[in-house]
Amino acid sequence: MKPAVELIDVTMSFKNREVLRRLNLTIPEGRRMAVTGPSGAGKSTILKIIAGLVTPTSGRVVRHTCKTGYVFQEPRLLPWNTALENVTLPLIARGEKKKEAQKAGMSCLADMGLTGFEHSYPNQLSGGMKQRVSIARALAIEPDLLLLDEPFTGLDPDLRDSICKHLEEALSKKTTTVIHVTHDVENMIHTADSLYTLTAPDTLEQLPLAG
Repeated sequence: MKPAVELIDVTMSFKNREVLRRLNLTIPEGRRMAVTGPSGAGKSTILKIIAGLVTPTSGRVVRHTCKTGYVFQEPRLLPWNTALENVTLPLIARGEKKKEAQKAGMSCLADMGLTGFEHSYPNQLSGGMKQRVSIARALAIEPDLLLLDEPFTGLDPDLRDSICKHLEEALSKKTTTVIHVTHDVENMIHTADSLYTLTAPDTLEQLPLAG
């Protein structure tokens, strides 16, 4: 199986604190991977390095995928744009025609159970709905790699399960590689096929999946 991403001897330091140390990780294409560990362990840093949002202090990142979707812990929607406009923004930014972008955006919002809310502004949506819009935005670009940075944190269990179900249904017919960071295994996507815990700056330990 071809790798989607490779981290090679990656070290990341912030001021005098070493968050990651000579970390090596190969993520195969199509893998649905969950990464857990205590807050501040460096889980989110791994995602930011993979996405190219931060540059490691040393080491290499090799990305074999072209399109990366990123869902943050908070929705990060533009308040002056409607739900549909937020979802279509990255499509239009890369040169797609508005009509085609809107069609794709409507489909992604429908996949997330948001039919009828396409023209609502973020301040008219609940927290869970805003998070679904952010997931729809990440899916709209049809990513080869989807990075989930604790997107269900702070949501009540029923809402978390509902959003997770919509996401899993949207991914069910795709071969998207998924890396889901969470500090709580209960928040892990149910379709994860591997589970790792960051136990030290240089150690990702694989754990057995329940069931």
